[in-house]
Amino acid sequence: MTLSGRILFSITLVILNGIILAAESPPSPNPYSGLRVFPLVDQTPTPYDCGYLDGPSPSARFCNPVHLASDGTSLYVADAYNHVIRKIVIATGLVTTVAGSGGNFGEIDDKGASARFRTPQGITTDLKSRSLYVTDTGNHTIRSISLTTGEVKTIAGSSGKFGFADGSGPSSRFNDPEGIIADPSGAFLYVADTSNHAIRKIDIASHSVTTLAGQPGFLGFVDGSGSTARFDHPAGVAIDRSGTFLYITDSSNQAIRKISTASGEVTTIAGPAGRSERLFEKPEEIALGFPRGITLYQNDSLLFVSDTANHAIRQMDLATRKISTWNIPQAPHLALPQGILYDGTNNFLFISNKATNSILKMAFPSGMLTTLAGPDFQPPSPKK
Repeated sequence: MTLSGRILFSITLVILNGIILAAESPPSPNPYSGLRVFPLVDQTPTPYDCGYLDGPSPSARFCNPVHLASDGTSLYVADAYNHVIRKIVIATGLVTTVAGSGGNFGEIDDKGASARFRTPQGITTDLKSRSLYVTDTGNHTIRSISLTTGEVKTIAGSSGKFGFADGSGPSSRFNDPEGIIADPSGAFLYVADTSNHAIRKIDIASHSVTTLAGQPGFLGFVDGSGSTARFDHPAGVAIDRSGTFLYITDSSNQAIRKISTASGEVTTIAGPAGRSERLFEKPEEIALGFPRGITLYQNDSLLFVSDTANHAIRQMDLATRKISTWNIPQAPHLALPQGILYDGTNNFLFISNKATNSILKMAFPSGMLTTLAGPDFQPPSPKK
């Protein structure tokens, strides 16, 4: 690997371990200069530091909230550095802990606060079985949580044993899995197996794990079918209403990929490979910056992406592939967005905002952005 390649790979690892460095020098003046991505001992604490507290918004506290899921009434959050799964009542912003114990990591299958996780990052709902499914990233496992009983179970992978293996339940292996989505039928889960650079498929009934696309352990940027395709740290996963196509944020490739769930055929729909500038609204909108979260509008006509390093929310029209950037009135609210979820029941986009450790709510289609839970960041006052 060349020196430049090693530097890029190192930056990528830092990003995927939770601290995102700017891909380019920030514009001057930097409106986020007063925000801290993670607590440092030589800085005075701010309201946006990591914390753990259940309760009403804005008193609730999170620590690196990543991906999101919803059942239409509540929002569920993978609160990575607190090692817990949180629940937010959408109507009120009230925050409670569904599973895990704040600040206490481990790997224990049990109910509620007796369960243990290690930096969980991905989460999805399967309303047919009334379950949450979680990528327990630091444990390299896939966990289920019953929304009825609070029972946590490990359904794939083996705690602390990272690697790659297809197989059933504990015989399978993952390496830092992140994004996860349940298909509409409730039969399968699809997982972005991030550090294996692959997309995995789990049969929910049998817990059998197979590889849909990518060659585990081989990163790259190649369109193709199944194992001939290449990814570089895929992060987020979305699926259409028919279960026909997956959409992936291929984070370190700065790209959006599309995968047929039937054939495993991978194509690039946005990003450096084969891009056409006419598909973009403006030249500056071509470059994605380590995109992480991805979600589909209710009729599958639009794709929304959290463009993390660019502090932006992108929208793609899937018919024309035109990408535009949301013009958000309170733009300084948005700093290092990670997870993003469109909730058709409430017609909101929900966003996990890393820089403030908050969960944001964007009204659709107005783009009005408010804080649902966590510290409510007020834009810096303009200098006189």
